[in-house]
Amino acid sequence: SNAPHIQSLGTLDGHAQAVSGLKWVSQEHLVSSSWDHTVKLWDVEMETALDTFTHNKVIYCLDTPNAPNANTNANLIAFGGAEKGLRLWDRRDHQKQGTFTRALQTFQSHTSWISDVKWHPSSEHTILTASFDGSIKLWDVRSAIPLWTVDVDDEADKGGKAGKEDGHKLFCCTWVDDKTVAAGGDNRTIAVFTHQP
Repeated sequence: SNAPHIQSLGTLDGHAQAVSGLKWVSQEHLVSSSWDHTVKLWDVEMETALDTFTHNKVIYCLDTPNAPNANTNANLIAFGGAEKGLRLWDRRDHQKQGTFTRALQTFQSHTSWISDVKWHPSSEHTILTASFDGSIKLWDVRSAIPLWTVDVDDEADKGGKAGKEDGHKLFCCTWVDDKTVAAGGDNRTIAVFTHQP
């Protein structure tokens, strides 16, 4: 038969609720997020979690930098969810007054759940988020406030292309290239925007 041979490479078991996000960060490592309030870094070959960050709310999405350095990809994890803030978990230990702590930055601006997060295709400092509040935001992780915010309903109205109804939720976003982004949600449309840095 010409059917492809499919072989299981293993199962990573460790989340207590639904898995909401996945990203390969190197040949051996995978990052996952879950409704169980955790983000995990996995050794795929050993089928074990190498590190776990436990948060206080459901996590819906995650991403890591697209840098050619796999070490950076595994150490910087952006995630969002029911808690409305973009979180950046820096897994590298930081020494502070003789003790080691995990660095967690919080970026607050969305007024509802963050449904998607995407790292810029070539910048390890730039992150795009989509939210149930109907907006997309561009963040520079070196600043506490977003570089810009687009309310997708408002922009569609300006262009004469109003959505099927206002007040919709965004579920996803993506980078088209270094300057163009797209977002979609429950109004059944995909909005595409370009920005000049």
